[in-house]
Amino acid sequence: MSDAAKVQQRPVTTPESRDVFEDLLKQTDFAGRMLISDVLEERLAARIDYGERKYGSRLKTNNGRDVLLDIEQELLDGVQYSHQGVMQGHRVAHIRNALIKAAEALAEYRRITEQK
Repeated sequence: MSDAAKVQQRPVTTPESRDVFEDLLKQTDFAGRMLISDVLEERLAARIDYGERKYGSRLKTNNGRDVLLDIEQELLDGVQYSHQGVMQGHRVAHIRNALIKAAEALAEYRRITEQK
């Protein structure tokens, strides 16, 4: 079975676990601007609320899951959804292409780090 098709266990928390959303909101780009806009913060907060209701907790670090596998699976889903949008006439090919590049970059990162 490909890693992309693996099903992972629900996350657990540990004393080292940190809230991902809280940390993300503090991040800046290379020019010192906040990485997450107010509009995106609102949308992320809504997804976090949904996740808390569905899974009983927010996303935290050190949760026992393979974070690279989670990223890969979400990127691959995004590639499919964005291509569906292209097929349905939405002008989102640039988003699909960016997601493909991100998935390929992650695959290369995994290849390099797994060789060490």
